[in-house]
Amino acid sequence: MRSGLMAVLGLATLMMLGGCSHFEGEWLEEGKAGPNGLMTAPDGTKRLALKFSPPLLIQYGFYSEQQHVVDETSVQKDWYFIYNSRKTAQFGEMIARREGDELMVTLNDAKPVKFTRVKGTSIFPPRVRALTQNMPAPTVEPAAPNTEPVFASTK
Repeated sequence: MRSGLMAVLGLATLMMLGGCSHFEGEWLEEGKAGPNGLMTAPDGTKRLALKFSPPLLIQYGFYSEQQHVVDETSVQKDWYFIYNSRKTAQFGEMIARREGDELMVTLNDAKPVKFTRVKGTSIFPPRVRALTQNMPAPTVEPAAPNTEPVFASTK
């Protein structure tokens, strides 16, 4: 009974610290049209996508303009925490601040990068696929040829 109560209190504490934040959801880096007509990040590279999930998990990866989804081979996961009256989130060396319906992300002292919230269908790969993508394919040994007749004669 006591351990169950401690687990509930621990989960409630995690939810208060960051689970019900203004950061939840998917965010895509603002882009500009590249020479081939596809969107790129302001510095000309692939755009970054972020996904904040409760209670304190963030996923991030590079967005594929041709397929309109995040490249599943680029997806990374990390923990984030929230401070400054739930207005600021930090993951690694990146600091994210909400400004209206936009997210401004800075790395060290660099110029902030603007992200907009993704609405509608998710751009991240499903969790099941992401969890199994690095698992080796199962191997199947060929069966020995059957030398006995399928139906035996009863005569």
